[in-house]
Amino acid sequence: MSGRLIEHDVRSRRFVAAGARRRRSTLHGYSGPVLDQKDSNSCCGMALAHFLNSDHCASVRDSRFLVERDAFDFYSLGTRLDQWDWEFPPNDRGSSGIGVAKAGVRRGYLSSYGHAFGFDGFCRVVQTQPVLVGTWWFEGMYWPDSDGFVHASGKKDIGHEYLAVGVDYEAKFFTFLNSWGPLWGQGGFFKIGFDVFKPLLADFGDVVVPKKIR
Repeated sequence: MSGRLIEHDVRSRRFVAAGARRRRSTLHGYSGPVLDQKDSNSCCGMALAHFLNSDHCASVRDSRFLVERDAFDFYSLGTRLDQWDWEFPPNDRGSSGIGVAKAGVRRGYLSSYGHAFGFDGFCRVVQTQPVLVGTWWFEGMYWPDSDGFVHASGKKDIGHEYLAVGVDYEAKFFTFLNSWGPLWGQGGFFKIGFDVFKPLLADFGDVVVPKKIR
């Protein structure tokens, strides 16, 4: 299970996040736990908790890292703030990056959130901070290869939300953090090549850029 639902709002175009002006390979630090959504559809809440556990947000956390119960709280509140008429609990049908970003604002972790549009916009913004990404997830993406790469092969399976933490312009790949525990992938992390990610993002993908409380 995963649970990312497609929620595109035309008003989002008014809140385009600023990105880097020049291309530079970047890998944002992450020192927190790798969370596991298990058999729930809470990937959006997990992605936000991972963002808040990143080194980028060290100044806004309490003395502890966020754990799964915090991610479930984001997910639960997100289901009440998104566009769908079900709530978790009892209905575990998923939410969106926008829904959990609203929850992060409501809980006092975020001041606001913005968006990045298109492949180039995503590249620029991920240089400045980790961001939430929602795309389709294909059958061939469930297990990374020996180099940590996933491939969008096989059938389109589910919608999934994950955290982008880096871009490598020389080797042409992005680094992401997943929410399937530390035993999945490379300690919970995986990579997607530019050539694979560009069509993924174009196929109803979205990029939510949370703004931490300063």
